[in-house]
Amino acid sequence: MKINRLELAAYGHFTNHSLDFTSATPGLHVVYGPNEAGKSTALRAIRALLYGIEARTADNFQHEYNKLLVGGVLQNRDGRELHFWRRKRNVGDLLDRDHQAIDQRILDEFLHGIEEPLFNSLFGIDHETLISGGKAILEQQGDVGQALFSAGVGLASLHGIIARLEQEGADLFKSGGSKPELNKAIKRHAELKSEMRNLCLAGSEWKKRRLALDELSGQLAETEQANQGVRTELERLQRLQRALPHMGKRDALREICATLVDVANLPIDFAARVPQALENHNAAAKCRQDALSRRERLEQRVAECLIRQDILDQAESIDALHKQLGMVHQARRDRPGLLADQLQLRTEAETLLAQAAPALSLDHRDEIKNLLAQRQTIHSLGNRFAGLDAAVVQTQRQFQETTAALENVESALAQLPETPNLEGLATAVSLAQKAGDLDSQLRKLDKDARLLMESASADITRIGLWTGEPENLVDYSLPASESIDRFVDRFKELADGAKANTSQRKVLQEELDRVRRDVAVIEQTGQVVTEGDLLQRRAHRDQGWQLIRGVWLEGKDQDENIMVYAGDLGLPAAFEAGMQAADDAADHLRLAAERVHQYVAKRAEASRLEDQLERLGEEAVRMEDEKVRLDAQWLELWAPLGLRPRTPREMRTWLEQCLESRRKFLEARKTITEKTPILSQRRSLLDRLAHELGRMNCPHPESGEELAPLLTFAEQYLTSCKTLQDQAVSLQKDRVRLAKDQIRAGKNLEGCRRNIADWQQNWSEALSGFGLSSETTPDAAAGILEALSTCLTKINQADQYTRRIVDIDAYFEQFESSTIALIGSITAPELEGLPMDQAVVKLQSLLTQANSQKTVFEKLRADLESLEEEIRQARITLENTEDQLAELQRVSKAESNEMLRETGQRFEQFLAARSELERHEQTLLEIAEGISLDELDRQRTEVDPDALPGRIDALRKRIAEELEPRIRELSEQKGEARNELQRMDGSDAAAAKESEIQIALSGVRRLAERYTRVRLAALLLKQEIERYRRRHQGPILAIASRYFAALTLNSFPGLRSDIDDKGRPVLVGVCADGSVKTVAEMSFGTRDQLYLALRLATLEWRLESHEPMPFIADDILINFDDHRTMATLNALADLGRSNQVILFTHHGWVVDTVQKMNMPGKTNDHAHGDVRIHHLNSTTA
Repeated sequence: MKINRLELAAYGHFTNHSLDFTSATPGLHVVYGPNEAGKSTALRAIRALLYGIEARTADNFQHEYNKLLVGGVLQNRDGRELHFWRRKRNVGDLLDRDHQAIDQRILDEFLHGIEEPLFNSLFGIDHETLISGGKAILEQQGDVGQALFSAGVGLASLHGIIARLEQEGADLFKSGGSKPELNKAIKRHAELKSEMRNLCLAGSEWKKRRLALDELSGQLAETEQANQGVRTELERLQRLQRALPHMGKRDALREICATLVDVANLPIDFAARVPQALENHNAAAKCRQDALSRRERLEQRVAECLIRQDILDQAESIDALHKQLGMVHQARRDRPGLLADQLQLRTEAETLLAQAAPALSLDHRDEIKNLLAQRQTIHSLGNRFAGLDAAVVQTQRQFQETTAALENVESALAQLPETPNLEGLATAVSLAQKAGDLDSQLRKLDKDARLLMESASADITRIGLWTGEPENLVDYSLPASESIDRFVDRFKELADGAKANTSQRKVLQEELDRVRRDVAVIEQTGQVVTEGDLLQRRAHRDQGWQLIRGVWLEGKDQDENIMVYAGDLGLPAAFEAGMQAADDAADHLRLAAERVHQYVAKRAEASRLEDQLERLGEEAVRMEDEKVRLDAQWLELWAPLGLRPRTPREMRTWLEQCLESRRKFLEARKTITEKTPILSQRRSLLDRLAHELGRMNCPHPESGEELAPLLTFAEQYLTSCKTLQDQAVSLQKDRVRLAKDQIRAGKNLEGCRRNIADWQQNWSEALSGFGLSSETTPDAAAGILEALSTCLTKINQADQYTRRIVDIDAYFEQFESSTIALIGSITAPELEGLPMDQAVVKLQSLLTQANSQKTVFEKLRADLESLEEEIRQARITLENTEDQLAELQRVSKAESNEMLRETGQRFEQFLAARSELERHEQTLLEIAEGISLDELDRQRTEVDPDALPGRIDALRKRIAEELEPRIRELSEQKGEARNELQRMDGSDAAAAKESEIQIALSGVRRLAERYTRVRLAALLLKQEIERYRRRHQGPILAIASRYFAALTLNSFPGLRSDIDDKGRPVLVGVCADGSVKTVAEMSFGTRDQLYLALRLATLEWRLESHEPMPFIADDILINFDDHRTMATLNALADLGRSNQVILFTHHGWVVDTVQKMNMPGKTNDHAHGDVRIHHLNSTTA
């Protein structure tokens, strides 16, 4: 699809403005407009045209929302066009060219399933996307799959997406971990379930409710079973009620079939065969009678026919004479003209003969022929004379010219100087030329080394920290980036851990303060007796009882223990007080169970929080110690360089920049090293050239250390010497050739003169027979021969006319004799007295009449034979039908045809009754629903049909008024009992805990689903990237290589896939010298061009199997220099031959570059060709 026209009727600050993109090919269209001219508005208008105006568009500052209107013309690859408008509406926003609403599906046929997000990413690119794409290729470390897939779907980077998915998965869950969210949620759910098990209750009341629920369940099951039995009986009676009418009809039909049992065994087609056989018999009889009548009439017509056989026997002779009649008439008309022509030809022949040979007459025909026999000889000699004469002139001129040229060559050879041996100098010059421009190479190496050193020094100075000489940094060992990354990660872990620790301690402290306040509130409301207090008081009571038993029952001495236990109260009073205290504690604990439970829980929670705070405090101290050690290790890492490092994250950036500067220093040193062999080679070539020039005694200028001046001089001197040598060799060859040509020209001249003398003798001999002298010219002799030839021709023509006249007279005589003989051979009185020609015409008429009569006779005979066959066939058919009727009478035992017809009708009644019986039986089978018809008959005998409706109504009433209400009542009671049992299955705390468990389980499920989606997304994305790489790597890289070579001005003639040290396929650029560079070794601009090449290649490859879509680029040439801008425009124009490209820009130099391109595009909107420029400005907006 391509856009042929964009109509900005009312959009942004445009009013009735249009952009015409029509061209023979899809083409490259450059839309130029300065700032505020509406470039961005036009770009948004294209998307609005294809996919609708945004709900909250900002392009309504001049036109109201309901007035916004854009239009366009789209064209598919098959030539179909769509002219439509788009207005600002939620529904019905598409209009045809006449502003009538159209269906969205019409536009969808041109969009080919491309949704707006995919169109923006795959068929759109701007400067930010281009830069992001280049950076992404570097972040992906040149991974082939990610680079191709990113370009294929129009994404700037996949590396960030994959990294974010993997990081999100790690933050959600980690095997054996405790910090990820899903790990925490699973642990919390397990803790809550453990607490729930401790809160479940059991008791006699619960058992009672359980038994009541079971009893209700049993009653409900019994009632439902009874209801099912009644419904089964109801369905049986209803089935019988529906079947009774069909069973009655079935019985009646069975009786009918029984009365027709005598025809039951007839063939199934008997009813159809009887009328057909009777009809065929009557038809055959009628056909035979009609044929006999027609035969009688034909025999009478045959007898009346009369044929003139004598005329028919002479048919060929009559036809021949009739054909000759025309020639006879024509000969009579031709004879007078032939006599006149004969006389004229003889007169003309006599005149010609008198001019050419006066001594001869027309009767001397043989003498004329003898003279004409010399015509070929005379013509040959005449033609040869002109060639011989021209040959003499030409050979004489060639001899003179060759002699003069030979003299000139010998003079030039005498004037040429001698040349020395040039082999040594030629070898020296060739070696110097093969070495290339060594002076430029050395200057370039010096310049490159200087620029690298200056750039590296500037970079070192800019990034700071290093205090020594910049170039000395090369000699120091820098920390590995992996080490810095470990410090970055470790410092981040410690910072995150400290932050989390502080946050957790804050939360725990607030929680602990809240719990302590709750404990204080409970304590302020009165003394709280705990289970521990109860156990302690019971132990005190039991101790008193043991003392009483020991004193009273066993008689032991317990005075000391009694004093400790009872004090001044005495043992009885102390035991009574202890018992009372234990009973009071038990009563208090029973009456305030919930308050006690809350108090114990709060105390336990406070203890747990204090333990957690203590652990967090210890962890904070440990992390602080770890940070001190890590700081020391960080300083130790940079100690060899003598600098104080910044933060690890800053130092990672510093190291990257430092490594780049270090690479420049090393490359500069390498460049300087590369100069040494080149300098040695140049010195060697200089010495050799100087030696060879000196050997040839050729003074030459001093060139210093540069090779080019001396090489140029040697080349010029060698060229001049070779020129002289070539001239001498050429002149020598010319002298030999001209000497041979001079000898050859002399011989040719002598031969031509001999040929002229021989011709003169032959010419005299040829003219002697005509009485002409040898001085007669060939032209005059040719004229005399021509006159004799014409004369002889006219004599021959006159003789032909004479013979023709004689033949005509003989033809007349033969025609008359043949006619008379033919008339005498037949009996035809009507021919007597007629002239010959009229008699022939009358004979032809009589022959035509005789032929006509014969044709009629033969047709009658043929009709008669055909009719005989028809009579025979009718007789056979009649016999067959009689046999068929006899067979039908035998089968049905009918004695006549009338009885046979009656039997057929009774058989039809039998078939109809049997068919109706089968239909009713099928209906009964459907009603019976699997019950046999015999069982249905048996059930019919057991019921009274009149009482059947009453029984059905009674069953329906029992179900509706007794069973179903009872089932509903029992179901409600069972539901209430179940709910009561569930309410008793634990305390309020258990219910609250169950709610917490469900919330926690919901959180686990939500996190697990999120983790599954994230991991699957990352896995599927990687698999799709690899599948895309395997399927498209070959063709897309081949196309991308071509674009990349063009965009980089052949700095990188191609791209290819390589394998890195981890075994992954990576993208590398092939340099001009055959070496390769990874994406990390490419410049920022080159990586941007690599991403653009991949995008263009993907679009071109997509054209093999998809409809093209416009490729829209927005100011992508901002950072390109003039040469690469030209190269990029050429690449876009190349793509534009098969896919429309629209380039938006507000830079005038881009338009200037387009104007300089070697293409037919001009700076107006009416250009023809692959490249067109469209202008936007404030006057058109």
